[in-house]
Amino acid sequence: MPGFIRNFRSFVGEVVAGLRVRSIASEVRPNRDKSPNYDAQCLTCKESVIMSQAQLANAANGVITLCPNHTCPSRLRRSEGETLSQIRARERAAEREAQRKAAEARERSAQRAAKAAAENVALAPFRADWHDYCLYQIDHNVPTAEILNFQRWMSIGDQARTRIMQVVRQNGG
Repeated sequence: MPGFIRNFRSFVGEVVAGLRVRSIASEVRPNRDKSPNYDAQCLTCKESVIMSQAQLANAANGVITLCPNHTCPSRLRRSEGETLSQIRARERAAEREAQRKAAEARERSAQRAAKAAAENVALAPFRADWHDYCLYQIDHNVPTAEILNFQRWMSIGDQARTRIMQVVRQNGG
């Protein structure tokens, strides 16, 4: 259970954020709010540092606090940021992936267009016959509800279409 010094929590004897708090730093004047400064030792580099009450309180509450010694190995290990070359490599990889996906999409689109064009070429003779059939029916005053649509025209079978077209061609269609 921590004690209190002038209404401030005492960190003496505790380990906070990799720092062992040894004592109150008597040679350093207290802060403006009369909070004490502490003499602490880094557990990694064994360097003695002076830490304020606020710094230790923040560290105890979960705020990341690094050893003030810039050569401390624990400080170097905590550097988890990406380097510029890693960022650029990641961006290049993302760009290559986006280009690959775009190329695949273009290829699929071209394949669909080629397939649709091939279907249109294959259906062209059937469309021409259906067109002649429709004109013949209209010329002979057949109600439009009774004229076969193209889908129905394609489903009636080759023999029926051939017989219909023979009649249409014989009667001037």
